[in-house]
Amino acid sequence: MLRHPPFFVGAGNVNRVSMLPVPDTAIIVVAAGSGTRLDAGAPKALVGIDTHSILRHALDGVFAAAPAQVIVVAPAGFEGDAESELQAAAGGRADLGRVVTGGDTRQKSVAAGLAALWGDVTRVLVHDAARALTPPAVIDAVVAAVADEVGIIPTLPVVDTLKRVDGDLIAGPVDRSELAAAQTPQGFPRALLEAAYRSALASGVEYTDDAALYAAAGHAVRRIPGDARGFKITTPDDLERARHLLGVIERPALETTAVDAASPTGPRVGLGTDVHAFGGDGALWLAGL
Repeated sequence: MLRHPPFFVGAGNVNRVSMLPVPDTAIIVVAAGSGTRLDAGAPKALVGIDTHSILRHALDGVFAAAPAQVIVVAPAGFEGDAESELQAAAGGRADLGRVVTGGDTRQKSVAAGLAALWGDVTRVLVHDAARALTPPAVIDAVVAAVADEVGIIPTLPVVDTLKRVDGDLIAGPVDRSELAAAQTPQGFPRALLEAAYRSALASGVEYTDDAALYAAAGHAVRRIPGDARGFKITTPDDLERARHLLGVIERPALETTAVDAASPTGPRVGLGTDVHAFGGDGALWLAGL
């Protein structure tokens, strides 16, 4: 069982230290992916959205939620980068954070995070760093909804029309009322999740997410509303979408005049004239008078 401090120091006046109890919730932030599909030349979590990385944005959301132990699972060789991002995001909660090295699969990475849990932790959330813009309110809602034996995942309705296919042929429609798009963080009772992971690692079966692994062990999983901002950054288009949401996409380069270059953006107010020709028979009316 890992040792931990009996309290953590909150931000505030250095002469008035805030002593808060160790939380019973932990959040494992999985950031060990290589980012092959993003093709940005670096591990995905360390790719920049704006002046901050994907991981930093994810951690900003995590630390804006209720206090929890935070374990960042980093790619091998990039633990120092992850530690820097953790310290920058944590502020007065730095004592709650830790970085561990991930494995060669997502399940092994989450297992590494589980091995770093403090003894007081009873609820565990597993969160993909790639869902960097997930609102803190979603994190808090998952924590609040975890029950003694029931796992919780945030989901969104599936809005697209879906089809079953056979090669390039359409085989039939899919009833989307039975479907939901899963997001993270996904929350579980600690003891049951640890047991489910032991079984999965022993069997060698790889699951698509933690909810599937937990359900395969015979436990119930319930859904709560997710948030559209919790989308996963996987491709360059996803990264561009995140930049749009943060307002960091620049306008396409256009031919610029000296006036344009000197003028501020936004609404402009001025005076001018509007001249129209008139003619023909009949009376002339001005301003309806």
